[in-house]
Amino acid sequence: MDAPTAWDLTEQNNDEYLSTGCNAVDELLRGGFPIGMVSEVCGAAGSGKTQMCLQLLLRAQLDIQESGLNASSCYMYSDGLSPLKRLGELASHSQTPVSLNRIFLEAATDPDQFVHALKSRLPSLMQLHGVRLVVIDSIAAIFRGQSVEKASEAGDRTRVMFDVVNCMRILANQYRAVFIVVNQMSANLQNDNVPALGLAWSSCINQRFLIRKTPRSPSQRTFHVVFSPYLPSNSPAIFEITSTRLE
Repeated sequence: MDAPTAWDLTEQNNDEYLSTGCNAVDELLRGGFPIGMVSEVCGAAGSGKTQMCLQLLLRAQLDIQESGLNASSCYMYSDGLSPLKRLGELASHSQTPVSLNRIFLEAATDPDQFVHALKSRLPSLMQLHGVRLVVIDSIAAIFRGQSVEKASEAGDRTRVMFDVVNCMRILANQYRAVFIVVNQMSANLQNDNVPALGLAWSSCINQRFLIRKTPRSPSQRTFHVVFSPYLPSNSPAIFEITSTRLE
């Protein structure tokens, strides 16, 4: 089964979204993150990528009328530290009752563990427990330890990346799910900060968004459309990130 194209998904799912809970970001996204797509959120350390994703894990449980998915979610984390405590703090400040029992946590610290979770564990969770939001945090950390000194090794990594994104797209379409992939920033030859994993990875994902800090306030962020099959790269959304929510 081939993965659907971005245009196919845009046509099929253009009225179904998962709201971020932040009006400015939702307005930029035309409602929120769309189902059926693999969306990347990148940014420097401390920019708020994980905070946004944890808020999405909670909001996925909300009813469709509240711009949720009325569904469970799965969070795959690569740094070895469970986000359970942080999720509990956010849930305690949620305006709508949410349950941590509807959030499944999967550790994925290397490509082999990640592929196993994606192809074996995740389909079962989606089928048996109604998971419709999947967050991978972060994809760069999963592939970071792979050697790419030789051309053959770089080719192997590229093939694995294409394979996992194709699997994500198929699952997203089959289960009408939202896939969010967190990426880190790295320096290129010009010492510019760019999303990690290079052009090969960029060609795999459906769309990319960037979160940036601003000099105006320690809590202020901007949310940018880097590329998308249906969203223009206009002025970014400006929002505040606090200890309990995005606003």
